[in-house]
Amino acid sequence: MRLTAEQQAMADGRAGEAVRQAMAMLLAVGKAVEAPRLIPVASAHIVIDAVTLGEPGLKQVDGLARAGGRFVIPTTINAVACDRRAAPDRLQGAALRQHEVLQACIAMGGLATCSCNPIGQGIVPSFGQSVAWSESGTAPYVNGVLGARTNREGATSLASALTGFTPDYGMHRPQARKGEILVDLVAPISGIDGFGLLGLHLARRWPGRIPVLRGLSSPQLDEWIALASSFAIAGSAPMFHAVGLTPEAPSLAAAFPEGAPAPERVGDDDLRVERQRLESEPGETIDLVVLGCPHASLQQLAEAARLMAGRRVKSGVDCVLHTSQGVHALAEAAGHVAALTAAGARLTVGAMCYGCDFRDPRFPEGARVATNSGKLLFVAPGSQRARLRLADTAACLDAAVTGRLPRYNR
Repeated sequence: MRLTAEQQAMADGRAGEAVRQAMAMLLAVGKAVEAPRLIPVASAHIVIDAVTLGEPGLKQVDGLARAGGRFVIPTTINAVACDRRAAPDRLQGAALRQHEVLQACIAMGGLATCSCNPIGQGIVPSFGQSVAWSESGTAPYVNGVLGARTNREGATSLASALTGFTPDYGMHRPQARKGEILVDLVAPISGIDGFGLLGLHLARRWPGRIPVLRGLSSPQLDEWIALASSFAIAGSAPMFHAVGLTPEAPSLAAAFPEGAPAPERVGDDDLRVERQRLESEPGETIDLVVLGCPHASLQQLAEAARLMAGRRVKSGVDCVLHTSQGVHALAEAAGHVAALTAAGARLTVGAMCYGCDFRDPRFPEGARVATNSGKLLFVAPGSQRARLRLADTAACLDAAVTGRLPRYNR
């Protein structure tokens, strides 16, 4: 790789041990992917949750902080393995360890956003800007919807935060961002659940390929995020395009400058079969309702509060909404938190979502779960052998009140 004088000095340790270690990681990755150089990045989003990193990873983060590491670009932090409202002196075990590592990252200059949905907090890279964001669900949104540039990062995002650089490969290069298949949508797609189901179907049916969607109605922010997160969790492709909606596909000709391929089709039957294939709870009885995977936006919490007005979660049913600390503060100021709490719902703040990992936070044993999250529908049966049903937000909250989610065709 061709390094600048500044980069070589960093690699040689002249900017400190933490930076030297970070550069060693970036250079190893760059060599593996045959990147010609390192390029500047404008921001980073890092994953430091205790479940994902394990003790070796947590020790590495601690070590970088003790070695004097400081983030040189704006760096946000993903959801963590403890609720951000918990008093530190009440934490034990993995939760206490998580708090300690979070404090180390804050000391290095990290922003304690603690969310798998930084977009929902207004953290939005600019068109054409290169960034280094981990949390796989962010990549399709950053690349496709915003037209910014990130690979599906892992620990390398931490190295980028410490150095301001990333290897120049993959999504940072225009030729890797071209659409590969044209998909005509002949079914109406709406709601967080509908867009999440579409993302799962696209990822399974055309694995690893960048789709160009035609016929998509104008999604709301939360629908875009649902599409991106589900598309990412079920596959490896780092982006999608939507003709007339996303910045690199203003027209079909722009999406396929060398000529569009014959279109594939996604219709109602395809999505109905996809839902049946993924749903793992055959009955109608529901014990647990989970919303906010990825973390719920202010708009989602406002909608939930409106739908639960004058109602109460049924005894024996748990209703959980996951969100970030920033969004929770806004929702609290608007009265949505009080309304949801009065209705018997629970909110978690800054914490990982139920069912997203193989360990805590866990579903109760044998719980029958209703969710509007395609991401959760895909990952939880494998990670925790949970039984899930997918429904729109209103139907999920109806289930929280009645304890039942009727079968229906959408």
